Amino acid sequence: MFRRANYKKGVGTKKCSEKKKKKKKKKKKKKKKKKKKKKKKKEEEEEKKQQEEQQEEQEEEEEEEEQQQQQQQQQQQQQQQQQQGEDK
Repeated sequence: MFRRANYKKGVGTKKCSEKKKKKKKKKKKKKKKKKKKKKKKKEEEEEKKQQEEQQEEQEEEEEEEEQQQQQQQQQQQQQQQQQQGEDK
């Protein structure tokens, strides 16, 4: 391997270190962006999950209400039948 003639003088090292700094900065920026994107995605998934849970709860409540209405109707029908039976 050959050494550059002006290696010992430190010529060109400043430029090299600047390049390294730029590269490091770019890498850091990219990492930060990636982290931000990941966080945003996670929040969206969480929000979606919450919405689904709320929807399920709403559906369950509606089903319960329907069942209660059906029971009330059945009770009313039974009462009407009993009254008709008593009237006869």
